Amino acid sequence: MKIFHTSDWHLGVSLEHTPRHEEHKRFLEWLWGELKEKEIDVLLISGDVFHYTQPSASAQRDLFAFFAKCADLETLRHIVLIAGNHDSPTRLDAPKEILSSLDIHVVGELDKREDALIALTGKAGDVEAFVVAIPYLIESKLGVSTTKKKPKEIRDDFVHSFTNLYADLLEKGKQAYGSVPAIAMGHMTCATSESPFSEGDFQTPIHQFQTIDGLPPEIFEGYDYAALGHIHRQHRVGNNPVWYSGSPVPISVVESRSPRFILEIEFEDMKPTITPRRVPCWREVFELVGYENEIVDLLQTLTWSSELAPYLYMERLVDQPTQAGVDRFQTFLEQQFPEPRPRIVAFKKTLTHLIEQPEVEERPQLESLAPEDIFQLMFQEKFEKTPSDDHLIAFRSLLAELESSP
Repeated sequence: MKIFHTSDWHLGVSLEHTPRHEEHKRFLEWLWGELKEKEIDVLLISGDVFHYTQPSASAQRDLFAFFAKCADLETLRHIVLIAGNHDSPTRLDAPKEILSSLDIHVVGELDKREDALIALTGKAGDVEAFVVAIPYLIESKLGVSTTKKKPKEIRDDFVHSFTNLYADLLEKGKQAYGSVPAIAMGHMTCATSESPFSEGDFQTPIHQFQTIDGLPPEIFEGYDYAALGHIHRQHRVGNNPVWYSGSPVPISVVESRSPRFILEIEFEDMKPTITPRRVPCWREVFELVGYENEIVDLLQTLTWSSELAPYLYMERLVDQPTQAGVDRFQTFLEQQFPEPRPRIVAFKKTLTHLIEQPEVEERPQLESLAPEDIFQLMFQEKFEKTPSDDHLIAFRSLLAELESSP
């Protein structure tokens, strides 16, 4: 039995308000091709299939179109999908009866523990493995109270509850299906001192307890493989058979700095062999940092090999405050590149050194100032210069008009 483990698709997400729809569309096409070519039997999706609890119609359409296309794959026998913290459990559960007819098992809400126990049958119809598919769970679903407790006490309660939940269903699975590989699924933060969290690992912290990073991998004691979601970086948790597949499409600039993967799992004598499968990069993300002319020089030599035009993160270094923004760079891109051209998705200015501020005299009270005095102070503060005669004439005209109105 060949298994693919993936998670954290975040369909419908935008990178700095810039859609990732084109990348997700290509990922789903690529994933379907990999499922077919490698004759995969089972696809595990460990949560956060959508980015928003109320996903857009197009995001839902992409998911269900992918599922419908998967029904044509003769070798793909099961898809198992659990809810993540970004998903709406009830929304995922809504079509579960229809999807189950396609051997797509959805666990959004965990109303009954037995709903999480899923048998994986092979070509001959025999059970070749089973999955304990636990969606993202908050403390109330676990019976954990966080009122008037210290972080360590809360963590101990979480660990105890998760351990009992997975152990109980592991025992039920073994009683029902015998000696076959047992696979746990979960959407959580799980870490050890050897595999701590890194910058950009997740969008929202869950199952974390102040200085205590997350849940220990020991909660999966007895399982042959744990397919986890939530952490966006592909890695193994310690020396345990506990893996995060990571997000297949980067949804932040930090994620774009490292390759993306799905994981292929095969069992031999109950032991898993894990092979990371690198996901293609359909859109590059460049970080351009420098003074104005340095960024222009970088733009002049900008090339890319990805199918889609790149996204640009710009950080302009300045020696002193300036009102100049992104306009010059945008104009340069329009002149230098035809459509589809690189797109600036984030821009900021950074002072390269501290500017010595002159001593500021104590400001007079507002009620002691005339309207024109207030105007000049506000103009100076916003534009870092005094208003011109034209500005003052325009202000006086407006003020006279307001004072003469009834």
